[in-house]
Amino acid sequence: MDQTIFVYDKVKPSKDLIEEVFAFDFKRLDQASGVDISKYCAALAQYLVYMQYQRNRVKIDMIKTKQYIERVVFQIMDDSTLKKFKTKTAATEAIITSNSELTKMREKLDALDTELVMSKGMDKSILELINALKRELTRRSEEMTAVRTGRR
Repeated sequence: MDQTIFVYDKVKPSKDLIEEVFAFDFKRLDQASGVDISKYCAALAQYLVYMQYQRNRVKIDMIKTKQYIERVVFQIMDDSTLKKFKTKTAATEAIITSNSELTKMREKLDALDTELVMSKGMDKSILELINALKRELTRRSEEMTAVRTGRR
């Protein structure tokens, strides 16, 4: 695949600007300049790209970690282990809990899963915020047009 498609991995939104947007008191929206609102929209759009890229990286890390655990369990598991625990699921669980490296890998998986849960659906919420800011810009533009039209 053409590597140009992956240039979005260079996206680094301004943390300060993103924090400013999320901390913005929307009671003061009428005091915010159009330039600031446009900056907020662009910063949030860039943040969406960054956030999705990071979520995808977490998913890849989870897949690799799961595959590693499965490979190690497959190497360790034998007929005697299966007979002792009666099911493959029980044998797998026993192998993982008795192996400190695999236990750490499972803890890593749990932490990665928590990250995904924490960010799940946030893209839609951020998109709603972008759309609200865009509506404000449109409202201001229409208001200016109405004022200009009224002066004629």
